[in-house]
Amino acid sequence: MAKPTAAPQAARPARVALDRSTRVPDRVAPGRIWYAAYGSNLCRDRFLTYLHGGTPPGSARTYSGSDDTSVPDGDVAFALPGSRVHFALTSAVWGGGVAFLDTDVTAPGAYAWLRAYRISTDQLAQVVAQENGRHASAAAPVPVAEAVRDGRAGMGQGAYETLVHLGDLDGLPVVTFTAPFSLAQARVTAPTAAYLRTIGAGLAETAGHPPDRQAAYLSGCPGADRWSRAQLDAALAPDTS
Repeated sequence: MAKPTAAPQAARPARVALDRSTRVPDRVAPGRIWYAAYGSNLCRDRFLTYLHGGTPPGSARTYSGSDDTSVPDGDVAFALPGSRVHFALTSAVWGGGVAFLDTDVTAPGAYAWLRAYRISTDQLAQVVAQENGRHASAAAPVPVAEAVRDGRAGMGQGAYETLVHLGDLDGLPVVTFTAPFSLAQARVTAPTAAYLRTIGAGLAETAGHPPDRQAAYLSGCPGADRWSRAQLDAALAPDTS
């Protein structure tokens, strides 16, 4: 196993626009891919737990980490129109609803913030395994070519085993994983304060949002809207103790 390398104290990830014009399988370059996060993995330190192993703050699970512990060699942010984050199911890790992404939302002005990390396809497979409660060693290859060709591809029965192709960046596919159900089909569930704070930290890193803008964004996400705006503001307020 490679020795973990320290994550650089980088500036806020650059904002980019994706190429969403084509879905051609032979454009898939071997070995590298952009993984786009929209929930707690907006927070870089939380995402790196899937590579380096450990227990994130507020989480009840310790992660095995990946065989390849190299940090991402790219880190960018973008807003994805026509999409929305929602919270559903009940997490054994966080204790409340967890984030999913619907990329086919027709409501005017719908969008979601995402952060894309350039990693290896082997790392992505092991991230997917851990997101679905398995050890990294149980990872299966991710069907990138199928997702690029068809827009999405199923990888199994887990909550995070639907791979979605969002577009391309610098000649590489940008993909995320989410639930097989849509926002319209979801039974939304309120997330916990710890989970919201982790996403809030990611929004601060990704979009530069202070706590009030974090609360405004999350209040538009079904499930998080079970919290009042005052409750969101309190949950996301900086700890001054």
